[in-house]
Amino acid sequence: MHKLLDMLASGVHDAKNQLFIAESIIAAAEAAHGIPLGEARYAIESAANRLTRTLTAYHLMRHDAAAAVTP
Repeated sequence: MHKLLDMLASGVHDAKNQLFIAESIIAAAEAAHGIPLGEARYAIESAANRLTRTLTAYHLMRHDAAAAVTP
């Protein structure tokens, strides 16, 4: 079971990295063409942050650590 979860976590990590690549491409296009794409960049950052929280929760569970949930 852990092997399957490790593979899923790896996929989530890869997806997060792809989001950061997309964000840098958007930032470059924004700078080059002067087109404001702040909403797109914010959406990408938000998605990447959610994936980061998911990975953190997975790592805590994987190592039997207790998670503290805060608002």
